[in-house]
Amino acid sequence: MSTVQKHRFAMRFFAVVGVVAVAALAMTLVSQPDARADQHGGGVTQVGTYDLEQVFQTYPGRQELMEAFQEAQPQMAEAQQEGNHQRMQQIQQQLQQKQQEVIDKFYEDVEEQLPGIAEAANVQVVALEVAWTAEGIDTLDLTEQVVEALGGEVEEEPMLPPMPE
Repeated sequence: MSTVQKHRFAMRFFAVVGVVAVAALAMTLVSQPDARADQHGGGVTQVGTYDLEQVFQTYPGRQELMEAFQEAQPQMAEAQQEGNHQRMQQIQQQLQQKQQEVIDKFYEDVEEQLPGIAEAANVQVVALEVAWTAEGIDTLDLTEQVVEALGGEVEEEPMLPPMPE
């Protein structure tokens, strides 16, 4: 399994875990409407979401990983040209280790920032994705807040041309 495939698998895995957690919370809150109304004044639960891939794309620590890959390319090409499979494996292992370090730090940084972001946005839950919600549960996209909290820059989406009439 390539590094990219492992990364995609990890992203999907955490997305599924987030959805399951939100679904469990939603079922708990739906089964206790009086307690929910008392806790959140008015009976509406706010669930924050964010786009993990977009946040990672703007994560400042990602640049360190990109630099490591760029530095390794000529080394890998040289080892391949020489037929030095042991050196190629060593370079790949170093890159995988670097990738794991950056990803671990990324998740650590996100986890550290989420409580403050949630409090500022007045949400009770933050999840990667919400596929469905029960009545009385609203979702709020917090991607920009997460990006900014991690020191990244929110990329402006290009304006789409107006729809023809």
